[in-house]
Amino acid sequence: MLGTYAGIGNIAPGLFSFLLPVALSGIGLAGSYLAWLFFLAVGTGLYAWTGRNAWFFQHRALGLNTDAARTAALEAEGFRVLRFENRAVFDDLDGVLAHIVAHFADDPG
Repeated sequence: MLGTYAGIGNIAPGLFSFLLPVALSGIGLAGSYLAWLFFLAVGTGLYAWTGRNAWFFQHRALGLNTDAARTAALEAEGFRVLRFENRAVFDDLDGVLAHIVAHFADDPG
């Protein structure tokens, strides 16, 4: 679903760049802005009507902290999450990499 929105969202700049000169010559500057406002309102309405709450926000609404909500959302999509503190990555990169390799060696699935 998100890919659909991203694809449609990337069409708009090219489409409006193509249509802007036509609109300016046909309905003038004020009319072009009003048309843009209309399309913006319709697009926002369609998004509000069809959009869904992301997993992350659903988990946050249930009271999970930010990291737990991210982990739950990613695991619900089939991802495995390993968390490391920034300091550990900077100070002991070899140890972090060894932990990652060991994790996947124990459970390659």
